[in-house]
Amino acid sequence: MTKNQLIKAFKNKHDGYIVVKGKKYIVYNPNGNNPDNDAMWTNETVTALIPNDGDDKTFKYSEIENFTLK
Repeated sequence: MTKNQLIKAFKNKHDGYIVVKGKKYIVYNPNGNNPDNDAMWTNETVTALIPNDGDDKTFKYSEIENFTLK
């Protein structure tokens, strides 16, 4: 996936899940007027939250297998 494909997939939703190596991670729409969410997105990577953990991980867009809305 690419950054543009992911952002477009959000439609008007606030958050969603990316799937990397079969595991789901929470990502937030960078177009939601929240600077913290915007900062999670770079041209090369996205930082996602680990569900029920509180930590985050950064992934290259090429590592993302799928995206679903939350």
